[in-house]
Amino acid sequence: MIILLILTIAALIGMVRVNQVSLPDIFSRQWVAYLARPLENPEIWRSSLDGLRQEALTSTGGWVVDFAVSVDGREIAYSLRNEEGGSDIHRMDSNGTGDELLVACGEDACQQPSWSPDGEIVAYSRYSGSGDDNQGERGSRIWTVKVRTGLTDSVLSDSRFTGVLPRFSPDGITLAFYDTSRRAIHLFDLLNGKSEFLPARVEQSVAFSPDGGQLVFADLQTDMLLSTRLLYRANLSTDQVFALFIEPLASHDAASPRWSNDGEWIVFSAQELNKSAARQLWIIHPDGSGLRAVTADETASHAAADWSPDGSRLVFQRLKLGASENRPEIVLWERETGMLRILAQNAALPAWIR
Repeated sequence: MIILLILTIAALIGMVRVNQVSLPDIFSRQWVAYLARPLENPEIWRSSLDGLRQEALTSTGGWVVDFAVSVDGREIAYSLRNEEGGSDIHRMDSNGTGDELLVACGEDACQQPSWSPDGEIVAYSRYSGSGDDNQGERGSRIWTVKVRTGLTDSVLSDSRFTGVLPRFSPDGITLAFYDTSRRAIHLFDLLNGKSEFLPARVEQSVAFSPDGGQLVFADLQTDMLLSTRLLYRANLSTDQVFALFIEPLASHDAASPRWSNDGEWIVFSAQELNKSAARQLWIIHPDGSGLRAVTADETASHAAADWSPDGSRLVFQRLKLGASENRPEIVLWERETGMLRILAQNAALPAWIR
């Protein structure tokens, strides 16, 4: 009732525009998972699409680090701090039941889980060391674990290949991750063991097209003394690379692209240089046409956008700027109408679940 009252008052004074909830939303099995109280006591929660129902999925004493949802939306893998100073990989059903330990990592920090398309494998970054927060100096390698058997091993036996932020291709054959030693996107073929490298000076998680034939990534461009991130589209069969757009966002720093499941849209965040600290969200067709602003609030920064399975909605994280006590919130955006709905307060990193 409290959340309903807040939304009602906000709508009346024009702070939030709330759609009338349709029957499909009310009875849909779709939810949005998120990290609740991310800076104080992080736990995984879920919200209904109208924002009126909030449910805790974990109760760990605030030891959750991060999480990832399986492609079918029915399972969650998450990183949980342990008593040895590291973090382990757990899995559970999307309603919070069936929790189990997948990988006990001891003093190592196992984080950034990513699911294979068939739900059989979880890739993750494994930082070696004492478990302190200085991960940049500890180094990380990419490991995988078979969900049903618990068998886990490093992807590459050569310890010189360091990596973070793994992501599977849609066919599950390629595992892409950022190779921190080579400063490149490492494309590793899980069938034949071959590696290809795409130079990129930005640590990132790449975005594959739904058919797996292309990916979008960010790279730095230096103009005099100013370095900005631009987005590029790579054709993996021809090795051709194209700028995703030239104008009108040439003066923006762009990052974090994500492809919709129907292949029609790419969402990304962008910050206008020398003007504002706020990052806005945009969508664009893969051929560079149809550029459209999702947000235009210069008092807030927007990030962590995730497409709904049918591509009709986005959920993302919004943080009001100007005060250290501000906390992020989760917002739902309807592509057809452009209307926004707040789903959760003091919440971050949204992802669609079923």
